Amino acid sequence: MEDNVFGEYGFANSYEININTPSQLGVQTTIHEAFHMIFTLQSPYGNFIHMNRRLSVADGRFLYINKVLAEHCRQVQEAASVFAEITYLVHTQSFESAMHYIQKLRADNREYFNYLKPLCPFLEFLEENKDSTASFKLPIIEIFALIKSIVLISLDVDLTQLAPDVFCKEKTLDRCIAGELCPNRIFRDTVKQILNILKRDTYPEKIQKDLLDFIVEHTPVYNEENLRLIQERHRQFFKRLYHDSPNYSVLMDILSEFTIKEMDPVDIMGSGIPTTGNPQYPLEKGDKEDIIKWSKEDVGVLFILGDMSSAIAELSRKIPVHSRYHNISRNRFCITFLDYTRKKQYTALLSSKQAKQLCRAINTPIVVNYKVYHAIQRKLLHTSRVPVFAYCDRSYINAVEVIRSHTNIEKRFQLVSYQKNMGFEVLVIEIEQGFYFLLPMMNLSLHRLFQDIQNGTLKLKRELTIDDNLRYTIDTVINCIFYY
Repeated sequence: MEDNVFGEYGFANSYEININTPSQLGVQTTIHEAFHMIFTLQSPYGNFIHMNRRLSVADGRFLYINKVLAEHCRQVQEAASVFAEITYLVHTQSFESAMHYIQKLRADNREYFNYLKPLCPFLEFLEENKDSTASFKLPIIEIFALIKSIVLISLDVDLTQLAPDVFCKEKTLDRCIAGELCPNRIFRDTVKQILNILKRDTYPEKIQKDLLDFIVEHTPVYNEENLRLIQERHRQFFKRLYHDSPNYSVLMDILSEFTIKEMDPVDIMGSGIPTTGNPQYPLEKGDKEDIIKWSKEDVGVLFILGDMSSAIAELSRKIPVHSRYHNISRNRFCITFLDYTRKKQYTALLSSKQAKQLCRAINTPIVVNYKVYHAIQRKLLHTSRVPVFAYCDRSYINAVEVIRSHTNIEKRFQLVSYQKNMGFEVLVIEIEQGFYFLLPMMNLSLHRLFQDIQNGTLKLKRELTIDDNLRYTIDTVINCIFYY
């Protein structure tokens, strides 16, 4: 993520929030990205993109589909997500604060102001707008409910009515979507219809009734049963689209595991992942002796990415990886020493014996991806003399089951707070003496964490003592993860 980008949503089941976001924009940014996620996961059009994104990991031939579809819903998504920010400002501050923000967008971020522009006429019908002479007005929450209905109507597009062949060529797909199936076009038409109702020269009760009739008639209902039916249509469609894939069995596994469900708004607000816009440190090749040397001279962290097979499997979840690499040896380990003093990364591919020798020789903390923690602990770390951290890069909501797998009996935990710019917390759980589970999490997720502890979903007690030495070690790990 670039440093001037505050948040990002990539049609997944979480979104990223840049920890360098100015604190006064933190909640707004979270609201913006959360509504991107809501509108994606709770609509047929968005669910289609979400499913294809998952499949593209195993077969990248149709990655362009998401690019085309995203472009044709960009106006819808961005307009509504910015209006969600406006709603927050009106509701928590004042109408004047919201107008000041819009003027700032007009001056400093013309692209996003133009996204919002089609929805600006709705501001004339706000109760909070004391200067408006409109005869019919609604409070901001009800106006935003209208906007959400407009978005759901716009994204209620069944792409499976197109033949799979249409999706096999980017230009053909773009041309077909640009017509009646285009969410941006439906959005503009629906906005116009709603505004025409609001502007009618008649008594308020009649306008209220006409609005309600329009919304009831046109807004789709997305309960879990309907979402499952949509998902099944998409599943059958993608089976046809990817029928000749060399990784067809892998794709079928992804489709069988794919689930869609209604989400609690609290969960969605807590689905953010803290990330950074800071550039990564330069990468240099090294060997065991280099890493031992630098670890003794400098401050840093040893990252064990896993054996080559596990590392390739993890990489293949993010980008297509040729099948010939999937059966690579499990006896070679990917290791990086992140040198915080020199602001460099030294990488090495070591044998099992070399990796064990390295882990015994260094004095710096060791960080292991949570997915390979148990295997790496048995192979390399059972005699470790330094703190070891199983690092989880998921949002809290998506990490609950991972936490449960490490806490089958009650464990001690503590929260370590980092308040630079966009504040976030780090959940530290003592798995056993000297071994810790580490999860950076957004502040908005804390409510759900304590709720899960109280209702017994998680077996945790806040009794872990973070002394100066452990705090210094955790600070070092976090600084290295976020390239501070």
